[in-house]
Amino acid sequence: MSATLLDFLSETPETFVPCANCPALQRLERELRELRREVSELRCEVGYWKSRHADALKRNEQLTEELRQAQGHIRTLQDKLFGRKSEKSARSDRTNDLFDPEQVTAAAKKRGAQPGHAGHGRRDYSHLPVKEEFVPLPEEALACPHCGKLAAMMSATEDSELLEIEVRAHRRRIRRRRYRASCDCDRSRRTLTAPPPPKLIPKGNDGISIWTHVLVDKYSSYRPTERLLGQLEQYDLDLPAGTVIYLLDSSRSHEVPEAHFGPEAAGVLEVDRYSGYKAMAQVKAGLIVLAFCWAHVRRDFVGVGKGWPELVPWALQWLRRLRQLYGLNRERLQDALGSSEFQQRDALLRQAVGALRVQAVGELSDPKLRQPCRKVLESLQEHWTGLTRFVDEPRIPMDNNASERAGRGPAVARKNFYGSGSLWSGRLAATMFSPLATLAHWKLNPRLWLTWYLESCAAAGGKAPEDIEPFLPWNLSEERRLTLAARATAPGAHDTS
Repeated sequence: MSATLLDFLSETPETFVPCANCPALQRLERELRELRREVSELRCEVGYWKSRHADALKRNEQLTEELRQAQGHIRTLQDKLFGRKSEKSARSDRTNDLFDPEQVTAAAKKRGAQPGHAGHGRRDYSHLPVKEEFVPLPEEALACPHCGKLAAMMSATEDSELLEIEVRAHRRRIRRRRYRASCDCDRSRRTLTAPPPPKLIPKGNDGISIWTHVLVDKYSSYRPTERLLGQLEQYDLDLPAGTVIYLLDSSRSHEVPEAHFGPEAAGVLEVDRYSGYKAMAQVKAGLIVLAFCWAHVRRDFVGVGKGWPELVPWALQWLRRLRQLYGLNRERLQDALGSSEFQQRDALLRQAVGALRVQAVGELSDPKLRQPCRKVLESLQEHWTGLTRFVDEPRIPMDNNASERAGRGPAVARKNFYGSGSLWSGRLAATMFSPLATLAHWKLNPRLWLTWYLESCAAAGGKAPEDIEPFLPWNLSEERRLTLAARATAPGAHDTS
């Protein structure tokens, strides 16, 4: 609809002024009123459609944000499913495959030893027994090709060494000596027989070496029983599959650690952010305080960078701050507690921790902060007290990576123990994991320790010794500890910053 609104003619001596009942004037007035009504309606409609347009824009922004969130979660899940499962990387890469323009990429190195590298030297195998083997020349090689005289053997030899492994199953035939009494003093002692050797299972025919091999191979090397039995068959030893039996707790609730530590337990527990730890009765009573893991916080920022590419710069900034925090704490721990150097580095660490808190609070106060970033920072703020316990207690590590690495083997190999859903199969596994992990912590050889312990069980009639205190690593004498010591030294702690 289109119309033109004309102004009223002003009264001048030259203007014709119609009468009040002029039809033309009345028609114009009616048209004017109609036009004003239509303008008023159109203005109302304009306001309505403007509000609807604003609602549509707002809804579009919400849907766009939801789409970004969904795409970010898809990328995060794809990275978890198809990406690298380990966070371990080269020491020059601290971003977990996030592109960092500030990080200078080193030139690609050739494989193998690098020029100028001193190397590790030859390994020392002098502790292994030596089985000498003399290799003579054949008689035709000793004869002189000209006169036929044989060469005389010298006392010197040309020596070299090869490393070999010889594993062989054998039957241990035990012949107990019998004696005839040479007197008539006691008729009940006419014939004497040496006692039988102790057995771990009184009526079994499997020796202690078999049980040691099975337990170490399965619960220390995490190899499935089927593969173990297949290897033993190659040594002509056919064992039934039912030789090893084991059991699991069906719950992941807070009751499990509660029962493990006991009602009177007190101290600091280094954990991840699993809610079951927070619900422990000892934690609620204040007996146990939780120290949370910074490695899990770091994974949150890495996840934001991998899930939302446009937020990579934001994630990298936080990763650099956390890297600085790890570095300051590492430098602080190099000095003696209470020394002036320690105090200086402790002050720098506390300053960095305070700046990190201020940065998080400042970003959370920004209403334009993206939802993935807000979620990570809110979690950081929620667990701040537990995350910063290491500042006042230097003995507390910044993360629980060491305990997670210790539990990685059982977690990855749980299918080898007939699955985590089988209650009967996990309890022996859990029973074995505890002593094996303890022996590794004390740097003791599990095979030697188990052989010693199982021999003691066999000597006790196939039962556990009444007093197990002498077998505990912290009660061993220095001589016994050296005898059971593991020769392989544990690798140094990996820098998790």
